[in-house]
Amino acid sequence: MWREIADALKELLLLRENTKKNADDIQEMQKDFKALTAFVERLAYEVRGNRNDEAHERENMALRLQNELLNFERRLPPPF
Repeated sequence: MWREIADALKELLLLRENTKKNADDIQEMQKDFKALTAFVERLAYEVRGNRNDEAHERENMALRLQNELLNFERRLPPPF
């Protein structure tokens, strides 16, 4: 009987330690999850920014090409 009580107390202490460890692990995972979420949000922001920059650059290239074509047309001799 005393042995059963001792085993039950030992099991109870092990469960308590495991519960504490699990709670600590959960807190660490929550911190990691928050950090990962912040990283993904920053990455998404950068990707959107790069897309906007690329679109802006394409627009600028199209405008430069249009200007060059207009300048070229001005240099052509007048039509007959």
